[in-house]
Amino acid sequence: MAAITNLGENILNFRVSAPKDFVAGLIFVSFGIAAFMIGRGYSFGTATRMGPGYFPALLGALLGVLGIVIAIRAIAIDGPPIDKFQLRPLGLILAAILLFAALLNTAGLVIAVLTLVAVACLGGHDVRPRDIILLCLGLAALAVGLFIVGLGLSLKIWPWS
Repeated sequence: MAAITNLGENILNFRVSAPKDFVAGLIFVSFGIAAFMIGRGYSFGTATRMGPGYFPALLGALLGVLGIVIAIRAIAIDGPPIDKFQLRPLGLILAAILLFAALLNTAGLVIAVLTLVAVACLGGHDVRPRDIILLCLGLAALAVGLFIVGLGLSLKIWPWS
């Protein structure tokens, strides 16, 4: 009941109590609108014979509704403020993705995944080397098991294969 009262007061004064959630909700809404608009450009089909635009439009609509719910909830409840923008983690994650793309065809899936995880982990705080090694090995094994064995994709596993 207190959350509903707080929601009413915050809407009248437009005070966002949980700015992190509010921004996340707005991002969800923007991605949902984009997916819906892109999906509308393809044939929609029916529920029994879905066209190529059916799933993106439906997913975009659901994502937009979820974003609206999160944004409204952020007005009603208290939450943490938005952290200050940090360029280092963003740069390392972007570099990890670019390295993965560059290494996948030449060095193979295992080396590409190991590089991706190791470089991306450097952007985190309080990450122990043992945790990085275990995560690298586990995700490399999972990638090989899923993409090579499970899906049968014809990717190089190692540089020499």
